[in-house]
Amino acid sequence: MSDKEEAAVQTEIEMWKYVFGFSNIAVVKCAFELGIANAIENHQGPITLTDLSVGCNPSSLYRIMRFLVHHNIFKEQLTADGTKGYIQTPLSRRLLGPGEKNMAALFLLENNPVMLASWNFLSSHFRLNMSMPFEAAHGDNHWKYTAENPGHSNLFNDGMACNARNMVSNMVEKCIEVFDGNL
Repeated sequence: MSDKEEAAVQTEIEMWKYVFGFSNIAVVKCAFELGIANAIENHQGPITLTDLSVGCNPSSLYRIMRFLVHHNIFKEQLTADGTKGYIQTPLSRRLLGPGEKNMAALFLLENNPVMLASWNFLSSHFRLNMSMPFEAAHGDNHWKYTAENPGHSNLFNDGMACNARNMVSNMVEKCIEVFDGNL
């Protein structure tokens, strides 16, 4: 294959990643909502697909797990009897709830329909100098919407608390000079 043909193939692959980019988010959200990371963690060792059953059709669960393994969210490892099992990775541990490095609440906030709807108004905001995308999507700014919608307010508060736990600990660990009073 020539360099030009190879470049064309790579371009097509990249385009498909954009076309179906939402699927990564959707499958990770599905895994969280099904409690897959917690089920694997509670098993304390490689867990087979049969033992993992989280109320799903085994064939569907297998497809989800193949996707998640391919994206390094979980890892395959043989069980003691030599059958295929699944274990955590550092990435999947971020989906465990609750925990110090857990990012589930922030992930669920940013990937719920209310927040995702705003992205559909991004180009209008820039092209037509329209209101902020969230306001265009929901008729109110984020603060007013949150105040009037208790379910979203709880989701937002949990997401922001999650973000603060992760960011503050990283700032303290990696930017200690900021806190020593010499700046």
